[in-house]
Amino acid sequence: MTTHSFLLSQLGCSGQSLSLAIVSDLHHSPYNASDVESVAAKVHEANPDLLLVVGDVANSVSHFKPALDLLRGRWKTLVLAGNHDVWSAQEDHEETGELQPNSQELWESILPRLTAEAGAIWLEGTAVVIPEIGLGIAGTIGWYDYSADRTERDTATITSEKWRHVQDAERVDWPWSDIDFATACRERLEGVLQSLSSDPEVSQIFVASHVPPFLELRSDVTMGENREGYDLSDAYFFVPSLGAMIAHFPKVTQVVSGHTHFGTGATIKRDPLPPIEDNFIDNLDANEVVLHQFT
Repeated sequence: MTTHSFLLSQLGCSGQSLSLAIVSDLHHSPYNASDVESVAAKVHEANPDLLLVVGDVANSVSHFKPALDLLRGRWKTLVLAGNHDVWSAQEDHEETGELQPNSQELWESILPRLTAEAGAIWLEGTAVVIPEIGLGIAGTIGWYDYSADRTERDTATITSEKWRHVQDAERVDWPWSDIDFATACRERLEGVLQSLSSDPEVSQIFVASHVPPFLELRSDVTMGENREGYDLSDAYFFVPSLGAMIAHFPKVTQVVSGHTHFGTGATIKRDPLPPIEDNFIDNLDANEVVLHQFT
């Protein structure tokens, strides 16, 4: 695990407060460049002290760093990958004539390297601490492990039907099963949360997960009339086993996620502990930048 500790003065903060901007699901590509540039312009207008990118930066590795470059400014940028970011480019091989990276290479080396080259911090497996305001930040891609399934299908059936709901079935070609990869991500984040929770300089923890960890965010509003369809697909869009782990840590006060393309929020009750404020972020469709202020 890596820990980054910053003084407010190192982040260019004015006074004893910190502004955090959050973007997610930009899906940077040649087809939506103007939309991504619009979101980036709003980040620059907001001029935050920290920027958090909650995954799905781009739809191909060739647009990952260019997207981060558009978001680059005086602020520190924290980056998580999303499922689209680890899509293998192997199927593009004939078109480009070049050997393309697979999902394991993207996850283990290429995306962290491109993040560093863009002057940003790879947040997976990393703790960020701003001791003057008692803030800890942690995050994960938060891969789905089928714990959100509400149809009583067995694991083999959920796996075999995955292609009907997400392109990950064809585009993610690493050797791990969804359950094994999700377990590794959950355990990695748990280690970071344990470290932050034991830090006497941290009084509140802000958690980001690309895949939403709380099913409470799935509401009648977001489902509309397609409740049966969502009952089938939510196995690939939420990971409540991750939420159960996160909720165990009293210092966690806020969670943000992306992936679903619904901008909404919910309060996660966990008596006797204080509630967690949970929010979906969807910048590309909403074309807005979410701002949080910490003091």
